[in-house]
Amino acid sequence: MRRSKRTAATNLVQPLTKKARSSSHQQTPNLSFDDAIQDDEIDITARNARESPLLRLPGELRVRIWEIAFGRRTIHPRGNGEQNWQNRPRSSQKWAITSFDPCEELFSEGEVYEMSLQGEADAAPNHWKHPKMKTYWPPLKRHNFEGLHICARWQPRDLVRDECLVPIISKQIYNEAIPAAWKSITWSFMHSGNFEHFLKSPHTRLDLVTQLSIIQYSTGGGAYQDSWTKAMASRAMSGLTSLRGLNFIIRNHTYRDPSHFHPGCDTRPSTVDIINNPPYYCQQLPSIIRRFQRFRLEKSRTTVLVTGNYWEHQADDMKTPFPVSQRREMAEAVRTQLLQRKEEKGKTQPKWARNTEGTRRSARILAQKGTST
Repeated sequence: MRRSKRTAATNLVQPLTKKARSSSHQQTPNLSFDDAIQDDEIDITARNARESPLLRLPGELRVRIWEIAFGRRTIHPRGNGEQNWQNRPRSSQKWAITSFDPCEELFSEGEVYEMSLQGEADAAPNHWKHPKMKTYWPPLKRHNFEGLHICARWQPRDLVRDECLVPIISKQIYNEAIPAAWKSITWSFMHSGNFEHFLKSPHTRLDLVTQLSIIQYSTGGGAYQDSWTKAMASRAMSGLTSLRGLNFIIRNHTYRDPSHFHPGCDTRPSTVDIINNPPYYCQQLPSIIRRFQRFRLEKSRTTVLVTGNYWEHQADDMKTPFPVSQRREMAEAVRTQLLQRKEEKGKTQPKWARNTEGTRRSARILAQKGTST
């Protein structure tokens, strides 16, 4: 009995005869492993398109679904490094984004900007009129300045972080959902280090970024300002070819003290003076404006919010407070300049175009010399 079973099993795994081998080779000529994998993927994709209720929907409708599922939110990309990453040599940097932290604020920058348009409160020039301008961060119940994102700080948070924007469960879904998510997400940065990692990371789809949020949480000195200037001086910013909107939040404690602007000054300088001749603690403002003037920013997607640097209950106790009317005046002045698109000096044309124009000019000069002789 055992012998018969062994014989039967042996017959099942008998090697192919010469004729069978030749016929099998004829059926799959020169079939490599990669080709076989690719054929399997094609078969799976075709089967999903036939059988999956989701993938049988029209492509335009699927894109809307991917936007709702994975996009239309604010994300804080976190770079590879600690807070003082600027102290390390640039050559030793490993540019990468380690996680995409979902924003935990109650309102988006666009919503906060719309609230700020109501101006100052009645009989309270140092307070905002809209009651919801005083926001709270849900997990910590901590009072928050308007426009400040505590969820974007360097301190570790006991929150779930997204290592990827779209879960890798299907190659077809991933390839369709990634562009839809990147185009509809607002990428928010409160630290220059994260922004530079975002620009220089090889896996960042800069060509799909349409909305940025830059939060100038400026309580430091020149080192903080210089770090933002260096980050925005990166050539990688030219890769933001689809950028159409910017949420710019300016917060600086020096705005409450006129002495920080001009020595011996008893009155606060005008908004134009602040922009054209900024104080030491806001020296990066003209540079940031010039950087973003190169992009085709849309008016409906560009907002500027200037905040104070004191708690709500301290606003009336400041020696030289920063009234809401002056904040709004400065915000609109900065927004107006951001929307004035200007080509960067010396870079109005690509290098190859300038070289081509120079070659044509040289050819015309040589032709004129040949005609004259």
